Amino acid sequence: MPPRGGTGHVGRLVEDFHSSDITMDMPVEVHGSNPHSLITQEHVLSVLQADKGTDAKLISWVIEDFTKKGDNMATFVTSVTVNYFQGEKKGKVSYVVKLNPCRSGAEFNAIAVKLFIKESKFYCDFVPALNSVLKSAGQPPLRVPNCFYFTLETGEEAIFLEDLRPRGFRMTETGFQGTDFAHTMLLMREIARLHAASWALQRKRPEQDLGERFNCLTISFMEGPDLQYLGKIMTRGIGVAILMLEHIGGYDKVVDWANKHRTSSTDVMCDMLRSSPPFDVACHGDMHINNLLFRYNDEGEPIEIMLLDHQANRVASMATDLNYFLFLNLTGDVRKPNLDTLLRTYFNTFKQVVEGSGEILTFSFEEFRQEFVDKHRFGLIYALFVAPILIQHVDDFPDAEELFQTTSEEISEEEKVNILKALDANHALRKKFLAVYDEMLETGLFD
Repeated sequence: MPPRGGTGHVGRLVEDFHSSDITMDMPVEVHGSNPHSLITQEHVLSVLQADKGTDAKLISWVIEDFTKKGDNMATFVTSVTVNYFQGEKKGKVSYVVKLNPCRSGAEFNAIAVKLFIKESKFYCDFVPALNSVLKSAGQPPLRVPNCFYFTLETGEEAIFLEDLRPRGFRMTETGFQGTDFAHTMLLMREIARLHAASWALQRKRPEQDLGERFNCLTISFMEGPDLQYLGKIMTRGIGVAILMLEHIGGYDKVVDWANKHRTSSTDVMCDMLRSSPPFDVACHGDMHINNLLFRYNDEGEPIEIMLLDHQANRVASMATDLNYFLFLNLTGDVRKPNLDTLLRTYFNTFKQVVEGSGEILTFSFEEFRQEFVDKHRFGLIYALFVAPILIQHVDDFPDAEELFQTTSEEISEEEKVNILKALDANHALRKKFLAVYDEMLETGLFD
């Protein structure tokens, strides 16, 4: 197995293998529907041998779903448990698999294809380069799962990753209710290492933009028909947020701003994502708490983090990732009194990596903090868009098929009743998102 944070032997396509490679009868059990059929015996053998070596012999494999409702939005995630022989020794291993969700609708599928290309190339091409910088700075590899295999056959995309559960990693139990200080500190240090390694990588070859060397960073769904499609979904989501804020009352400035930008929210996002030197880095792009895993000690304290779901990676200001995470995932009680500590932790880690790699940091903490404030609208847009989804109970989450096929920007009367009922019942999440608007009102953003 390659070192943690490495990429394994990735990118071996199905056609590299032939029926002569498979010498045993292999029973296969499948639990679930459509996307499962994309996993083939050839895939499983490829993954196993990339991980364990070409002498590993496949005995049997089984697909085992483990996600819950609301998890499988952009991709379908499942796992494969494999029994194998290596010499005379019998072994068992599991892999997490991300699959094309096989949804109807050409608009979403066009985006899904890009997501798979971006993530597979991130693991295959970009992570080794980042790890080279981290190694030169005396740092451990980037904390991401090993990627052992992917296929980008159109409509059959699949990425096979290390299953981190046997190593004790799991989602935080705080979930949507709000990420606490200890978990956030781990994230601030790790995302700083990702950002700083990419920043230093660019400085080492200034004659060529990072995106030109690693095209996973420039493949975008924030343009053309893809952007128009996302705009429809966001317009509807922000309309729900406006409904909620009007129901609560006292947030007229926020409502006025949201109404003004409701149909142009993607313009605000694109503006926030424009090049912003010297703060441009390789961003994760989707810094939701469910895209992180944590490992805990015997006292239940988080001691290690893993960054998942790199399908929205891009070059943008580091402040976009930070605004997204801090305003979407934290409660005001955690964020506001600890903001300076969190930002300084990020900055100091960033500086340590950059200077350890032999580069010179070209901005101060004060300039970095101002950049964070300047990108508040990015955090605000996501808070407005995502709040209506998270405020609902998990059983009431919109089905992904329904969410991505919605073309109407209007909200039915039945939906309004259900949303406001959920809002009145979920006091913790209601308080969490109101804190975002309260803090941004204090900054004068709506003035």
